[in-house]
Amino acid sequence: MSDGANERPERKLSDRFTRICWFRSPGLPEGKGFIVYQDKAGFFYLRKLVEREGLATPFSSIQELEMALEMRLELVREKALPGGMEEGGGK
Repeated sequence: MSDGANERPERKLSDRFTRICWFRSPGLPEGKGFIVYQDKAGFFYLRKLVEREGLATPFSSIQELEMALEMRLELVREKALPGGMEEGGGK
């Protein structure tokens, strides 16, 4: 039996999200930045908020996220999550 405690975090992410993006800001120290998830509907979620409050705070665009953080974000890297891009999760 599985209670979900041993599931890989990447699998749980790909069930809900299609992309993961890494951003930095010119005002932050080198090596610091933000991780942002994008869901199948196109909404963006800041990883720290997801960890703290679940999916309660979606952002409709990166610009909206920049306004909430009060800083300019620069995309460093993005990755499509396995199964996330296909209809129905691609399972």
